[in-house]
Amino acid sequence: MTSVSQLERILKHVLEERANALARETGFVKRERKLTGADFAQILLFGHLHTPQASLDQLTQAAQLRQVQISSSGLHQRCTQEAARFLQAVLSELVEQVVTVQAAPIALFKSFKQVIAQDSSTIILPAALKELWPGCGGGGQESSERTQAALKLHVRWDLKHGQLMGPRLSAGRVHELHGPLSQEPVRPGSLYVADRGYWSLAHLRHLHKQKVRFCQHPKANTVFWDREGKRIELERILPRIVGQVKVKHVYLGAQNPLPVRLLMVRVPEEVVVQRRERLAQEAADKGQAVSPKQWELAAWTLIVTNAAAKHVGPAHALVIMRERWVIEIV
Repeated sequence: MTSVSQLERILKHVLEERANALARETGFVKRERKLTGADFAQILLFGHLHTPQASLDQLTQAAQLRQVQISSSGLHQRCTQEAARFLQAVLSELVEQVVTVQAAPIALFKSFKQVIAQDSSTIILPAALKELWPGCGGGGQESSERTQAALKLHVRWDLKHGQLMGPRLSAGRVHELHGPLSQEPVRPGSLYVADRGYWSLAHLRHLHKQKVRFCQHPKANTVFWDREGKRIELERILPRIVGQVKVKHVYLGAQNPLPVRLLMVRVPEEVVVQRRERLAQEAADKGQAVSPKQWELAAWTLIVTNAAAKHVGPAHALVIMRERWVIEIV
């Protein structure tokens, strides 16, 4: 937990010293000006904090608190792409320093250098920004006209140390696996945890090759194979009694198979009802239908991992996936 005094020191450091340095690094300030990076960041931050829909005239009044005399047209001229990059850099630095949590006191985390939870969230923007930040279209002949403007924020959280990386920004239509964090590798010896949006056989193979252990829920249409190369009929091996746990060594991919353990748990009926309600709502929001396979598999928790059983057993895997919700809260 960050104390008030700590927060004050962080804000002063980032919004003064670091802001001026970041303004030069991003090209927002190329030479000494009356309007510094710290001035610009604080005028917008505190101006909009006081009045969320502040006009340029109102922001120039906020500038006077910094003893900066600037006209509304002058402030408008400073709102460039370099200014956007600068503000993004300030945002990332503030979030990474201010947003911290207590490290999860879980003994099994000691086996890994880091325990990385990754996620993303989408923010809908005004339609005028769709050329710069394109979202997803609505489909049909007029999809290009209905394409939303959207911004996707990508973050990683080290659950073991309580450290946040990000947010990194991308257009809303960018897939989670192709976001900015894909260029920032996970350390070998770490455990990687993510939701189904990050499920990809190619991605899992890459993590395995980099000696990163993973723990993920598979998608409903995932195909599992046995060591003889025969397709496994999942319905035949699932546990039938509520609370019953099964573990099976399986392979992902018919070609160049990836060995993993499949952990299966039958959940109570009330959990099944909640999951199906959530599936129905998510499908309705996207204008899609829930697949029969998704509906059926809501009765089980399925987890795939390449970690050794001594490091991630069934009970441990359930704890890890529950701890992943910390990043959902963020």
